[in-house]
Amino acid sequence: PSLRPVVWNPRFLAGCLLVVLVWLYGQVAGTLPYLGERARRLLSGVGSIGAALLLLWNLSAEGVLAPLPETRFNPTKLRSAALSLLWALYAFAAMTWGLWRDQALLRKGAIVLFTVTVLKVLIVDLAGLDALYRILSVLVLGACLLIGSFLYALYARARRRSGETG
Repeated sequence: PSLRPVVWNPRFLAGCLLVVLVWLYGQVAGTLPYLGERARRLLSGVGSIGAALLLLWNLSAEGVLAPLPETRFNPTKLRSAALSLLWALYAFAAMTWGLWRDQALLRKGAIVLFTVTVLKVLIVDLAGLDALYRILSVLVLGACLLIGSFLYALYARARRRSGETG
């Protein structure tokens, strides 16, 4: 089991298949002619949100279950920090995709995931670190949040200039 590949294993591939199927459900549900417009939008959104959450869960499971090399660090703390980093990167990618594709729901979901990640880092991850590592962790987290807020501010300014609202 320790030699199993981290990502390309049957568990991860089955999770990816489930992500694709849920996403396809959302795409197909958005085109069904016998549903009302509101129901089509709702089912399409549920499919997209479900696929995004399943992908996050699948990647998180791989991060938690991945074999770790021998280090002097506590494996539990290392996995927790890796999970926080994964969530921050996923939120950053979701924010970027939501800004690029102009999808408000994706941007709001990324903000929620950033919030959950910040709370996890502040409450769980920093609890057992030395002072120097706490400072470095907060600086890195702050840099990620500054970059995300800078991108969002640029997007909002561009929308105001073009005359769009929302």
